[in-house]
Amino acid sequence: MKLTPPQLKRFWREWAAAARAQKWTREDGLSPAEIDQHRRDVIQRAGFNSLTAVDRTRGFDRLLADLGRLQSNIARTIETDDRSIGEGRRLRWVVHNEQLPCLRLYVEDPARYVDQVISDKFGARYRFQPDVVIEDLDTRPQFREVHGKVQESDSQLMQLVMTLEARINELRRKSGDSIHDMKTKAGLHCSCRLCCLSRMALAGAAPDPYCPSISTTGPLGAVRAD
Repeated sequence: MKLTPPQLKRFWREWAAAARAQKWTREDGLSPAEIDQHRRDVIQRAGFNSLTAVDRTRGFDRLLADLGRLQSNIARTIETDDRSIGEGRRLRWVVHNEQLPCLRLYVEDPARYVDQVISDKFGARYRFQPDVVIEDLDTRPQFREVHGKVQESDSQLMQLVMTLEARINELRRKSGDSIHDMKTKAGLHCSCRLCCLSRMALAGAAPDPYCPSISTTGPLGAVRAD
């Protein structure tokens, strides 16, 4: 399984809504086999033979777009044509669900801290909009002229994620925490090798969605947390 647990939960939630909208339910007279076939058809239209093969980025975006179409959700459907929408959704998810919990360990008001970073970094570009928030930032590449040459740089959202990552690591080091310490205290899944192997051992060596590069086929000894 390549999708993360939150993505799986969202798939099943969106599938249930799509099935109700299309009347693909047992209450509408369909058998479990017929319902399963409709679900397989949706996954195959996204380009995959099974849900376990769906990747976390563009594949998942295609799947959500089709489920949105089945629900007559036009806003979600256009994600197929505009990849920046899905990328923006993922980067905002990182800020809200991975970076804010870490900031809570080190600053008194993490949401205000993020707002201040956004204001300091991008406020000058929104002169007529004093209260810039994360929803105002996008994933379009930025261009600027340097010594007569146009250079491309990361999008506003990617710049925000990288800036917050650097600030968090600086705060973490000052506190004496390791990455493992920080993520454990923040209640996040730690992806250090020791944690990955521990979770996989508990799951009977099943792949860990948070550690796609970790395998139990090699030696398992001599591991440590960062």
